[in-house]
Amino acid sequence: MSAIEWGVYPQQSAMGMFAHDNTASPPTSILDASTPFFLHVYWEVPQPIASVAGGSFRIRAFAESMGPGQEKQLGATLTVPVVPNQTRYDVHITVPAGTLLGEGELFNGVPVSGIYKFVSALQHMNPGPNQVSGYCEGPLVQMKTP
Repeated sequence: MSAIEWGVYPQQSAMGMFAHDNTASPPTSILDASTPFFLHVYWEVPQPIASVAGGSFRIRAFAESMGPGQEKQLGATLTVPVVPNQTRYDVHITVPAGTLLGEGELFNGVPVSGIYKFVSALQHMNPGPNQVSGYCEGPLVQMKTP
C-alpha cells in the first residue's frame, strides 16, 4: 500500500492494488498468460477533502518485467468521477489474455522470466491534472505459460 499526496492539503491517504484471475480463488500471484485477469485498485479520500473535491481521478496500471521482457501499460486508462463525500473508491482494470509474456516465451529473442512488478498511478483531474497524485506498488506476479 502507498500514499496519495493531496497537494496543498496536509493530508495523505492510502492506495493499494492486487491482481485477481477470473476464478473464485482469492487474489493470486501466479497467473496464466493465456487467460484474462484484472487488477483491483483502491484508494481513499480523506475528509474534509471528500466533501469539497470535484472532477475525476485518472487511474493507470503498468507492468515491468524482472529481467528481459516487456514494460507496458496494462488495460485501459480509467476515468473515475469524484462522488461528493465518498471516501473509498474501487476499480477493476481488465487485462486481456496474452498481454504479458509467460515464463520462457521469447522477447527480442531472449526468454523472459515471466515475473512482473505491477504499479498503478492516480492523478486527480479538475479539469486537467493538478497537484494531487499518488501511486502504489502492486505484487510481484508470475505469468505462467501453460
